[in-house]
Amino acid sequence: MSFHFSPSYDPVNDSRAGVWIRRLSIGFCVIAIVLGAIEAWTSRFSMNADGVQYLDNATAYSSGDFQHAVNSQWSPLYPWLIGVWLAVFRWGPYLEFPLVHLLNFIIYLLSLAGFLFFLNGVLQRIPAEQRTPSIRIGLLLIAYSSFLYCSLDFTTLAYVTPDMLVSLFAYLAAGLLLGIAEGRATVSRYVALGAVLGMGYLAKTPFLIFGVLCLGMLVVLGRKRPAALVRWSLAVAIFAAIAVPYIWILSNAKSRFTFGDSGRWNVIWMVNGVPYYNWQGGPPR
Repeated sequence: MSFHFSPSYDPVNDSRAGVWIRRLSIGFCVIAIVLGAIEAWTSRFSMNADGVQYLDNATAYSSGDFQHAVNSQWSPLYPWLIGVWLAVFRWGPYLEFPLVHLLNFIIYLLSLAGFLFFLNGVLQRIPAEQRTPSIRIGLLLIAYSSFLYCSLDFTTLAYVTPDMLVSLFAYLAAGLLLGIAEGRATVSRYVALGAVLGMGYLAKTPFLIFGVLCLGMLVVLGRKRPAALVRWSLAVAIFAAIAVPYIWILSNAKSRFTFGDSGRWNVIWMVNGVPYYNWQGGPPR
């Protein structure tokens, strides 16, 4: 048996680079976990306005008050998780805020795992001839810093919102699409993609648009695969099975068709300039 390497390939240096890449990845995970834990701990008794609403929604769902729980501004998945989480521990009102921040930290860890899943798919897409140690290390440094900034500063664990949950589903969806683009995806990956996109919508309304776009990309990425139409239809069916029932419930509750009004309200606040807090009905426009 013989091995043939290209003139530019040095197996010894590549092996050493692999060791450093593994060390870099382990170091990043340790830093990400420590920084996330510090942020969650220092903000354990803080609460934002949206967080109060999500806590109220969780209470409404837990008590069966669906008339107030189902609304077009606040998506249901995060309140469901909070309700189950608080029901499991039952440590009293004083520890309610710290418990929610602990839940956020766990979601953050899941988001970190989803990010690593996505990043692994990106690294596998690099052509073999371009997969040099410098390119891999440079890409990892950019990716790791971007994750830390987006998760600990742009999103932040100090806020009680479903944003970290949305990040988790976005990373998983992107990683699944990359795997499908490789051409080695099994039926289970299509099923998983449909489920991830549906759960993402339940986490936050705008994810519905993201999900439709991902399904559109799936048509292009999987068009030359065996039984592509059947697999795509399966992903769409799973996505619809999760999203459509909630759209139906929400539309019935509001007596009009809607899949969520968070986009409309954000335009009112951010574009039209209506005050976010203590609004009393003016100005007339």
